Amino acid sequence: MFKLELYAYLAIIIASLIIEASTATLVAIWFIPGAIAGAVLSMLGASLTLQIVTFFTVSLVLMLLLYKKLRDIIAVKNEKTGIDALIGKEAVAEEDI
Repeated sequence: MFKLELYAYLAIIIASLIIEASTATLVAIWFIPGAIAGAVLSMLGASLTLQIVTFFTVSLVLMLLLYKKLRDIIAVKNEKTGIDALIGKEAVAEEDI
């Protein structure tokens, strides 16, 4: 019942999740929707060529459309705290130095 392609798409999804969880750099997340689209086409009986073209097309389109938005949302803001926030600031001494 299951085709070999379904296992390949499942492996792509799992590998992408592992890579994305370990790096958090939005490198592999784009392959997950592409793999899902390819798996759906595989279950519908589409040709392997159509599955592969759809996989890469969906992945590429999502990456081009959403990368900058997601990068800005997920970006870690490096705000300085504690004594690091005081570097370069002016201060008034309460006692003679």
